[in-house]
Amino acid sequence: MAQTFLKPLDAGFLHESNEAYIFISSSQIEAELDVFLAALPGTPGETDREADQAQLIELSAWLLDGAPFVLLPSLGEMQRVVSQWNESQTQQVRYRLEQVRQALAAAARIQGKDFGQTDTFAVSPTWNRRWSDLLMGRLCPAYVGYVFAGDF
Repeated sequence: MAQTFLKPLDAGFLHESNEAYIFISSSQIEAELDVFLAALPGTPGETDREADQAQLIELSAWLLDGAPFVLLPSLGEMQRVVSQWNESQTQQVRYRLEQVRQALAAAARIQGKDFGQTDTFAVSPTWNRRWSDLLMGRLCPAYVGYVFAGDF
């Protein structure tokens, strides 16, 4: 009879099946955004600002949906993926990433009804899902509070 051994699960498999969120700072998101932008070929150019915003968001998220990254990719890995996009797609994603950068800056200044400013965000632990969500406009500020037990 052959022996059976337990094999460790791939971390990517665990993260892909996890619907939980992690908390990261805006500076961490911006560092990932910088790698993403650095991987895009060419120079920043003008994107048709009159383009339908919903179509732009859908295209950006769709292009990223095929990215095989569960964990933060290196610059070289990102370059291999984005090299398959045409120039128009690259410019549209670049424009959308700049919109995400602006949203991050704005979120740090927004004062909510019940909460103050924050630079901490709830995001997916899976890189491709996190960036697909961010490109879709799902930027979720994380407000962490507490209840003092002595009040009860």
